[in-house]
Amino acid sequence: MRPFVHRVSLLVFVAAAALSAYVFCVVQVLQSYPFPRLGAYGTQPFLFLTYTEVIEVSLPVSFGAFVVWEYGRPSPRPRVGGSVRAIGRSLILFGAGVAATVYTEIHLVWGEFWYGVHAWPSFPGGGGYPWGGEQVAYNLCFVKDPSYTQSTPNCSFLNYDWLLGLAVTAVLVGVAAEFYFRSRSTGERGEGSPVSLAGEA
Repeated sequence: MRPFVHRVSLLVFVAAAALSAYVFCVVQVLQSYPFPRLGAYGTQPFLFLTYTEVIEVSLPVSFGAFVVWEYGRPSPRPRVGGSVRAIGRSLILFGAGVAATVYTEIHLVWGEFWYGVHAWPSFPGGGGYPWGGEQVAYNLCFVKDPSYTQSTPNCSFLNYDWLLGLAVTAVLVGVAAEFYFRSRSTGERGEGSPVSLAGEA
Protein backbone atom coordinates (compact mmCIF):
# COMPACT_ATOMS: atom_id res chain seq x y z
CA MET A 1 0.00 0.00 0.00
CA ARG A 2 1.22 3.49 -0.80
CA PRO A 3 2.28 5.50 2.27
CA PHE A 4 0.00 8.36 1.21
CA VAL A 5 -3.07 6.09 1.20
CA HIS A 6 -2.06 4.67 4.56
CA ARG A 7 -1.77 8.11 6.12
CA VAL A 8 -5.02 9.34 4.58
CA SER A 9 -6.90 6.30 5.89
CA LEU A 10 -5.69 7.08 9.41
CA LEU A 11 -6.82 10.71 9.11
CA VAL A 12 -10.24 9.63 7.79
CA PHE A 13 -10.60 7.15 10.64
CA VAL A 14 -9.77 9.74 13.29
CA ALA A 15 -12.02 12.41 11.76
CA ALA A 16 -15.01 10.08 11.28
CA ALA A 17 -14.61 8.54 14.73
CA ALA A 18 -14.40 12.00 16.32
CA LEU A 19 -17.53 13.10 14.46
CA SER A 20 -19.37 9.96 15.63
CA ALA A 21 -18.32 10.58 19.23
CA TYR A 22 -19.43 14.22 19.04
CA VAL A 23 -22.86 13.36 17.64
CA PHE A 24 -23.30 10.59 20.19
CA CYS A 25 -22.59 13.02 23.02
CA VAL A 26 -25.02 15.57 21.60
CA VAL A 27 -27.97 13.22 21.07
CA GLN A 28 -27.41 10.85 24.00
CA VAL A 29 -25.23 12.15 26.83
CA LEU A 30 -26.30 15.81 26.68
CA GLN A 31 -29.94 14.77 26.46
CA SER A 32 -29.79 12.63 29.57
CA TYR A 33 -29.09 12.83 33.29
CA PRO A 34 -27.35 14.76 34.83
CA PHE A 35 -27.36 17.31 32.01
CA PRO A 36 -30.47 19.53 31.71
CA ARG A 37 -31.29 18.81 28.08
CA LEU A 38 -28.25 20.54 26.61
CA GLY A 39 -28.10 18.40 23.48
CA ALA A 40 -30.27 17.85 20.44
CA TYR A 41 -32.66 15.21 19.13
CA GLY A 42 -31.53 12.74 16.51
CA THR A 43 -34.12 14.02 14.05
CA GLN A 44 -32.76 17.59 14.10
CA PRO A 45 -30.72 18.71 11.07
CA PHE A 46 -26.93 18.66 11.17
CA LEU A 47 -24.50 18.94 8.22
CA PHE A 48 -27.23 18.61 5.55
CA LEU A 49 -28.46 15.44 7.30
CA THR A 50 -29.95 14.66 10.69
CA TYR A 51 -27.82 13.86 13.72
CA THR A 52 -28.85 10.21 13.48
CA GLU A 53 -27.99 9.98 9.79
CA VAL A 54 -24.59 11.59 10.40
CA ILE A 55 -23.62 8.97 12.96
CA GLU A 56 -24.96 6.21 10.68
CA VAL A 57 -22.63 7.43 7.94
CA SER A 58 -19.58 8.35 10.03
CA LEU A 59 -19.36 5.06 11.93
CA PRO A 60 -19.12 2.81 8.83
CA VAL A 61 -16.68 5.27 7.26
CA SER A 62 -14.45 5.17 10.34
CA PHE A 63 -14.66 1.36 10.39
CA GLY A 64 -13.69 1.10 6.73
CA ALA A 65 -10.84 3.57 7.13
CA PHE A 66 -9.50 1.63 10.12
CA VAL A 67 -9.59 -1.61 8.10
CA VAL A 68 -7.57 0.06 5.33
CA TRP A 69 -5.09 1.50 7.82
CA GLU A 70 -4.67 -1.81 9.63
CA TYR A 71 -4.27 -3.64 6.32
CA GLY A 72 -1.49 -1.26 5.29
CA ARG A 73 0.55 -1.71 8.46
CA PRO A 74 3.82 -3.58 7.93
CA SER A 75 3.66 -7.21 8.95
CA PRO A 76 6.50 -9.62 9.72
CA ARG A 77 4.36 -12.35 8.19
CA PRO A 78 3.67 -11.26 4.60
CA ARG A 79 2.40 -14.67 3.53
CA VAL A 80 -0.54 -14.48 5.93
CA GLY A 81 -3.57 -12.66 4.58
CA GLY A 82 -3.43 -9.09 5.83
CA SER A 83 -7.16 -8.74 5.25
CA VAL A 84 -7.91 -11.33 7.96
CA ARG A 85 -5.82 -9.41 10.46
CA ALA A 86 -7.28 -6.05 9.45
CA ILE A 87 -10.93 -7.10 9.59
CA GLY A 88 -10.43 -9.11 12.78
CA ARG A 89 -8.80 -6.29 14.70
CA SER A 90 -11.36 -3.79 13.41
CA LEU A 91 -14.22 -6.01 14.61
CA ILE A 92 -12.58 -6.29 18.03
CA LEU A 93 -12.07 -2.53 18.38
CA PHE A 94 -15.47 -1.39 17.14
CA GLY A 95 -17.39 -4.31 18.63
CA ALA A 96 -15.90 -3.75 22.06
CA GLY A 97 -16.58 -0.02 21.86
CA VAL A 98 -20.22 -0.46 20.87
CA ALA A 99 -20.79 -3.26 23.39
CA ALA A 100 -19.33 -1.23 26.27
CA THR A 101 -21.39 1.82 25.33
CA VAL A 102 -24.67 -0.06 24.95
CA TYR A 103 -24.13 -2.14 28.10
CA THR A 104 -23.49 1.03 30.09
CA GLU A 105 -26.61 2.70 28.73
CA ILE A 106 -29.11 -0.14 29.13
CA HIS A 107 -27.77 -1.69 32.35
CA LEU A 108 -25.21 0.24 34.40
CA VAL A 109 -27.03 3.59 34.43
CA TRP A 110 -30.18 1.67 35.39
CA GLY A 111 -28.34 0.35 38.45
CA GLU A 112 -28.02 -3.27 37.35
CA PHE A 113 -25.47 -5.76 36.10
CA TRP A 114 -28.17 -7.53 34.09
CA TYR A 115 -31.94 -7.68 34.01
CA GLY A 116 -33.15 -8.25 37.56
CA VAL A 117 -29.64 -8.11 39.05
CA HIS A 118 -29.69 -4.69 40.73
CA ALA A 119 -26.60 -3.45 42.51
CA TRP A 120 -27.06 0.29 43.14
CA PRO A 121 -29.69 3.01 42.73
CA SER A 122 -30.28 4.00 39.14
CA PHE A 123 -30.59 7.49 37.76
CA PRO A 124 -34.17 8.81 38.03
CA GLY A 125 -36.14 6.99 35.35
CA GLY A 126 -32.95 5.53 34.01
CA GLY A 127 -31.62 9.05 33.54
CA GLY A 128 -33.28 9.32 30.15
CA TYR A 129 -30.96 6.67 28.72
CA PRO A 130 -32.36 3.90 26.49
CA TRP A 131 -33.67 0.56 27.66
CA GLY A 132 -33.00 -2.81 26.05
CA GLY A 133 -36.15 -2.97 23.95
CA GLU A 134 -35.97 0.60 22.66
CA GLN A 135 -35.29 1.27 18.98
CA VAL A 136 -31.69 2.18 18.24
CA ALA A 137 -32.65 4.92 15.80
CA TYR A 138 -35.90 6.17 14.34
CA ASN A 139 -35.04 4.80 10.88
CA LEU A 140 -33.47 1.54 12.07
CA CYS A 141 -36.55 -0.03 13.63
CA PHE A 142 -37.12 -2.74 11.03
CA VAL A 143 -39.60 -4.77 13.13
CA LYS A 144 -41.75 -2.75 15.51
CA ASP A 145 -42.99 -4.31 18.73
CA PRO A 146 -46.80 -4.48 19.16
CA SER A 147 -46.43 -2.09 22.11
CA TYR A 148 -44.64 0.51 19.98
CA THR A 149 -45.68 4.12 20.58
CA GLN A 150 -43.96 7.46 20.10
CA SER A 151 -43.37 7.76 23.85
CA THR A 152 -42.24 4.12 24.27
CA PRO A 153 -40.60 3.16 20.95
CA ASN A 154 -40.18 -0.55 21.65
CA CYS A 155 -38.67 -2.35 18.70
CA SER A 156 -38.20 -6.07 18.07
CA PHE A 157 -35.31 -5.36 15.69
CA LEU A 158 -33.11 -3.39 15.78
CA ASN A 159 -33.21 -2.60 19.49
CA TYR A 160 -30.43 -2.07 22.02
CA ASP A 161 -30.52 -5.70 23.23
CA TRP A 162 -29.93 -6.90 19.67
CA LEU A 163 -27.24 -4.28 19.13
CA LEU A 164 -25.41 -5.48 22.26
CA GLY A 165 -25.62 -9.08 21.04
CA LEU A 166 -24.35 -8.15 17.57
CA ALA A 167 -21.47 -6.15 19.06
CA VAL A 168 -20.39 -9.04 21.29
CA THR A 169 -20.64 -11.39 18.29
CA ALA A 170 -18.41 -9.04 16.28
CA VAL A 171 -15.79 -9.18 19.05
CA LEU A 172 -15.88 -12.98 19.10
CA VAL A 173 -15.53 -13.15 15.31
CA GLY A 174 -12.64 -10.70 15.51
CA VAL A 175 -10.90 -12.77 18.20
CA ALA A 176 -11.35 -15.90 16.07
CA ALA A 177 -9.82 -14.09 13.08
CA GLU A 178 -6.89 -12.96 15.23
CA PHE A 179 -6.29 -16.53 16.45
CA TYR A 180 -6.45 -17.75 12.85
CA PHE A 181 -3.93 -15.09 11.81
CA ARG A 182 -1.55 -16.05 14.61
CA SER A 183 -1.90 -19.79 14.04
CA ARG A 184 -1.15 -19.39 10.35
CA SER A 185 1.82 -17.21 11.21
CA THR A 186 3.18 -19.82 13.62
CA GLY A 187 2.69 -22.53 11.00
CA GLU A 188 4.60 -20.57 8.38
CA ARG A 189 7.51 -20.00 10.75
CA GLY A 190 7.56 -23.70 11.60
CA GLU A 191 7.60 -24.67 7.92
CA GLY A 192 10.45 -22.31 7.20
CA SER A 193 12.83 -23.42 9.95
CA PRO A 194 13.83 -26.88 8.58
CA VAL A 195 14.72 -25.32 5.24
CA SER A 196 17.00 -22.78 6.86
CA LEU A 197 18.68 -25.45 8.97
CA ALA A 198 19.26 -27.64 5.94
CA GLY A 199 20.74 -24.70 4.11
CA GLU A 200 23.12 -24.01 6.95
CA ALA A 201 24.19 -27.69 7.02
